[in-house]
Amino acid sequence: MPRSLASGSSPSQELRHFTNREEERHVLRRLLDLPSGQPLPVVVFYGVGGTGKSWLLRRLRADLPPEIPSALLDFDPLSGGAPYHTDSSRALAELRRQLASVECPRFDLVYSFSFLLVRKQRQFNLLLACNIPAS
Repeated sequence: MPRSLASGSSPSQELRHFTNREEERHVLRRLLDLPSGQPLPVVVFYGVGGTGKSWLLRRLRADLPPEIPSALLDFDPLSGGAPYHTDSSRALAELRRQLASVECPRFDLVYSFSFLLVRKQRQFNLLLACNIPAS
């Protein structure tokens, strides 16, 4: 059975056994060395299942300096990931939880407002479903 990306309990899951991805690690190091304020590109690593993309992600996150925050959303339900692809508010809440030490006042404000709008919409849909006039 597949394991979650967060698990690392067995010896075979330990990052010290990670090998053969120096080129990909070098890409991250080059990006971290770019001058401040320069736009960062989106980097994508792709391949068929089982080629080590999840391991690469774990290694790259471990390589980050402590002052650089990172978050991880595991979309794979087979490895314990949540259905974030069907519930964007849950994904945003999880990102915010993982990045709790980062100040994001605009995000917090917009997310709170969005939460209230979604709640109000659900109440309105319930009223419609029950054929109750909205007040």
